[in-house]
Amino acid sequence: MTTIKEKLAPIYSTLLPADLLEIEIPPEKFATCLACPNTTKKKVSRYNTKCCDYHPALPNYMVGAILSDTRPELAYGQEMMRKKIKGQVGVTPYAIFQSADYARRFKASREAKRITQAQADDLLCPYNKEKLCSIWDYRSELCATFHCVSSSGRKGNSFWKMMRSLLTTIENKLVVAVMDRMNYPSKKLELQWRKAIAMDITRKDGTLNQERYQAMWREHVGAEEAYYKSCHETLQTFTKEEIRNLLGIDLTMYTKKTALMAIDLHENILPDLMKLDQNHQTWLDLVERKNLKVKQNTIKVTPAQLLLLRGFNGTTPTVEMVHAGYLLKQNITVLASELLVAGALSAA
Repeated sequence: MTTIKEKLAPIYSTLLPADLLEIEIPPEKFATCLACPNTTKKKVSRYNTKCCDYHPALPNYMVGAILSDTRPELAYGQEMMRKKIKGQVGVTPYAIFQSADYARRFKASREAKRITQAQADDLLCPYNKEKLCSIWDYRSELCATFHCVSSSGRKGNSFWKMMRSLLTTIENKLVVAVMDRMNYPSKKLELQWRKAIAMDITRKDGTLNQERYQAMWREHVGAEEAYYKSCHETLQTFTKEEIRNLLGIDLTMYTKKTALMAIDLHENILPDLMKLDQNHQTWLDLVERKNLKVKQNTIKVTPAQLLLLRGFNGTTPTVEMVHAGYLLKQNITVLASELLVAGALSAA
């Protein structure tokens, strides 16, 4: 068993309340950094990158924490961070973003039916070193919550989507609160800084708009690293009570929601070994209709998914079945979790 505290960047362990951090959740078994379905075969498009063909937006206080950390294992991440700061593109007082050019390439890769290995390699996160994150202790919202397949199927997908929304809310508010305490001009503060047009400080040709950059950074131009470190230091001056008041009703409701959805995770965890009852009525209906009705939703089922589900024979590990499905672009965890609830699948 693990806790929410262990899933988040350590920086939050002294800021967020225990009633959120100590909520217990089952570990994800099918998709982790050290057990990634993308690395099972070399011809897989994300073999070199895993899910790290993505550039995170790192909040100002997180950047400062990375640059202030004296541990040797942060050296590579710090080197990449300083390289980005020197280049200025994507560097703002709010966060360090991906460049506009990267954003276009990323969007194109996600709109394509199938990403190529060359595209994935081109989009590799700058903080990735030898297939591992060099700044893992300071991971942001998506990196802390992304699982391409969940051990709890549909309930797991919903839970991690909710957790991503929670972390995004926390980051959004902490960034602005830190800047306000550092006396950044209130009139110029972008409350919705992730979506603000002002964050794009490049021209259409990709070059940096120096006027906009200097207007945004003001007296901190040339001292960006010191500014980010000050953001980290400033965050540490907030008490837990101030953080709770700052996050307000959002934190209260997300904490309640997390506790309730964690119960769903526990109740829907897929066993390590499962066996399919091909005479069960739910399975017979699924084969005939090629869809599965779940409450108000109808899940369409492909022939490939039906074939994969028949592979649950009681001896083949569930993780092998899930990985096989993932490589075929056939996520079977949602179907498996629903069949388990219906009784067509059972623990072996």
